[in-house]
Amino acid sequence: MNYSVNDVSKTFDHFTDMQLIAIVAQAEDWPHEKIYETAHKEALVEGDPWERFDKSLEPNGDGRLPTPVRLELMKAVKIHMNAGTLKRPQFSNTFFNSKFFKGAMWFLICYFIVSFFI
Repeated sequence: MNYSVNDVSKTFDHFTDMQLIAIVAQAEDWPHEKIYETAHKEALVEGDPWERFDKSLEPNGDGRLPTPVRLELMKAVKIHMNAGTLKRPQFSNTFFNSKFFKGAMWFLICYFIVSFFI
């Protein structure tokens, strides 16, 4: 599936640096640290050690990637989008996603409909 450049560029405006790292890490099945280091190497930009960048993302830490590194991550996401290798996030099996909850909701809906007509 191909995406237009304008659609993708508009979408990237809403992502944080860490979200871009997480998307590429999930697609590559690599740890976040390796993605961070590879993006810096590909952009030919020397960056802070991963631990320092990771801590800068804490509230009021004001951690941001250099623009060339961010552009490199965007390029990697576009490559994975066009290759179709992005994986959908897996939702955990919570109570509200369980078959029991869905069955109970259908039972209650049917019960209220039937009791309304009786």
